Amino acid sequence: MSEGQLPKGWARATIGDVVQPTRPKIAPKPTSILPFVGLEHIKPHSMSIDGAFRFCDLKSPAVHFLPGDVLYGRLRPYLNKVAVAEFEGACSSEFIVLPPTEVVIGAFLKYLLHHARFVSYAAHQVSGDRPRIDFGQIAAFEFGLPPVSEQARIVAAIDALFVQLDTAEEHLTKTQHLLGQYRQSIIRSAYRGDLTQGWRSQRSRLRESAESLLHRLKVARAELAPAARRKGAIDTKRPGVDIQPNLVCPEEWVWTTLGDISEVVGGLTKDSKRKPKDGVEAPYLRVANVQRGFLDLSEVKTILATPDELKALKLQRGDILLNEGGDLDKLGRGWVWEEQLEACIHQNHVFRARIFVNEVPAAYISRYINEFCQPFFMSQGTQTTNLASVSMSKVRQVPIPIPPLEELIEIDRYCVETLDETEGLSTVVGQKRELLKVLRQSALVAAFSGELVKQDSTDEPVGDLLQRTISCRETGVARQRARKSKKVAA
Repeated sequence: MSEGQLPKGWARATIGDVVQPTRPKIAPKPTSILPFVGLEHIKPHSMSIDGAFRFCDLKSPAVHFLPGDVLYGRLRPYLNKVAVAEFEGACSSEFIVLPPTEVVIGAFLKYLLHHARFVSYAAHQVSGDRPRIDFGQIAAFEFGLPPVSEQARIVAAIDALFVQLDTAEEHLTKTQHLLGQYRQSIIRSAYRGDLTQGWRSQRSRLRESAESLLHRLKVARAELAPAARRKGAIDTKRPGVDIQPNLVCPEEWVWTTLGDISEVVGGLTKDSKRKPKDGVEAPYLRVANVQRGFLDLSEVKTILATPDELKALKLQRGDILLNEGGDLDKLGRGWVWEEQLEACIHQNHVFRARIFVNEVPAAYISRYINEFCQPFFMSQGTQTTNLASVSMSKVRQVPIPIPPLEELIEIDRYCVETLDETEGLSTVVGQKRELLKVLRQSALVAAFSGELVKQDSTDEPVGDLLQRTISCRETGVARQRARKSKKVAA
């Protein structure tokens, strides 16, 4: 079939030609047993209704719908919240309710509204932070309309294919979950010392004990303290709270704090009034850039900074980054800087921890904080109306387990190798899931171009039926206008 050519028996139509939102609003009654469907009951792209409230508990009227009606979410159309109702109920006015007609069945219309071409069309009709679309904006969307009997065959074919794809999606989701569990078990075993238990038993003598390593870290800290104190970088006093580790480690290990083994500093404050005369544009990391276990550098902004600020805050390879602000569950998340950008600094909502001894792998420390210290940050952070934060003094008190240096390096090596392999498998699973999305849309492309099922020469062409439907609707509208005109004249 050439581009623009429709299969035999099909007709070109718009959504406004085949369906109209004619369902009325109804008021809730104390005796009503109808369910109420809100926007939250249809997940994005799911094409199904997941739950409902009791309509009798509401005070405001809602749109009445019947089985077979299509519910289409008006708010943020790119979320593609669309489903066919299997029961009678009431729904939020944030839905456009589209009853099936003699020219289009509900399930066919649902798949049409799920088609990527329509989603893109709808998304481009609106703008703003809370874009909301109305029926008039989607009514002009044009598509090829098959005969009603062929619509039923298309829906059956898509349903059968999507069942297979749903099964594959379930398997991939389970695999992703198992990989996550395996990853967590590896990390917990590593930081409990289980993974290196055999390693320890084969080594009667170590080059440096955990106590010796910690002493060396504290000596390096003391040497840095005078200069750092003048710049307000670190507090040379012991932390004011007790260390409360949340896991049991081998006897050979010791517990310390992040402030004892690293220099923890804040970043540059972002201020629109900030315009230093000798400032130069420098890339800087925000909370959005510092994720749990990785750095998202897809969008790095710049800030004016003085030469002294660049010198003091320039990130170095091996620096540990931790979020100071944002949502409460984001406090403390972070990862290790690997000099991905030149002359990069960080803003004040991101802390930087620089370990005093280079031999200690920064990933060992950052990985531990990500996996075990969220309860610490949740308890030590403060929450305001819009923002959570944690003080630098609290960050310095984060408890850290320190094994002997050789064991620490062995743990980090094993984690890197094993977790990289797990991450690789997880990436493959993610790619397969993306492929399933492509297959779903490919099926819809084939369906709406007449290539998914065979045409049947005995099907009644839809063109004449469509024209009668449009003519009847136009006649009804004209009569209604005439009645209104008579009332006005009277």
